[in-house]
Amino acid sequence: MNYHDLKVLHIFFAALTIAISSALFYGGSTKVRQITLGVASILLLATGFSILSRFGIKHSGPYPLWINVKIGVWIALTVATPIVAKRFPDKAQRLFWPWMLIALIAIAMAVYKPMV
Repeated sequence: MNYHDLKVLHIFFAALTIAISSALFYGGSTKVRQITLGVASILLLATGFSILSRFGIKHSGPYPLWINVKIGVWIALTVATPIVAKRFPDKAQRLFWPWMLIALIAIAMAVYKPMV
């Protein structure tokens, strides 16, 4: 696959992850939604690493800061979302917008790529 195809897939899986997370936050936690979130997250990570290889960044690290932040944020959010939606359904809707803000940080890291 070329770079543009991978980028389109990566953006699609990021949007799917956000959509499934919002469904978990607002529609309740079901096993199918949780599995879909897991699969979308794995594919998001796989396409992200494929894009990194197109940039010439090795998979063995050390990675630039923006990559570490992006990976950490997405992993934390995809692990926390099903837990919060299932164990704290009364608080899940209030946590959706902070979740979106944290996801926005990951998106900003991808767009601006700060090298600090």
